[in-house]
Amino acid sequence: MLTGAGHGGLALPEGVVSRGLVSDDDLVRLYQTASATVFPSLWEGFGLPPVEAMACGCPVVVSRGTSLPEVCGDAARYVDPLSPADIASGIEDVLRNPAGLVEAGRRRAALFTLEACVRAHDAVYGELLTS
Repeated sequence: MLTGAGHGGLALPEGVVSRGLVSDDDLVRLYQTASATVFPSLWEGFGLPPVEAMACGCPVVVSRGTSLPEVCGDAARYVDPLSPADIASGIEDVLRNPAGLVEAGRRRAALFTLEACVRAHDAVYGELLTS
């Protein structure tokens, strides 16, 4: 999060608040009370913040490139991260109709559990050991 007074030389509108580092509990509360999480990443290894947001019932607006479509599936509004107009349009769409993305996001985030990760790794290791 950034500040309205400026963050790293970037001036932002009044009302934008910097929280800096937050605890895990505070992060959950922020996701639960946010109208949307906007994540227009240009490069992403996995996309944990959108999954965290979806798990907390927060609709997400993310880049249509990188790994995010694979991670978010049909549970996100996709935008061109280099187009401020497209990002703004995505935010407006989500703010007008968040309900569908909230439920889809919860279902999608439920796929990324520690148990699911262990099962997937176990299957790969099993295949490698039998080859």
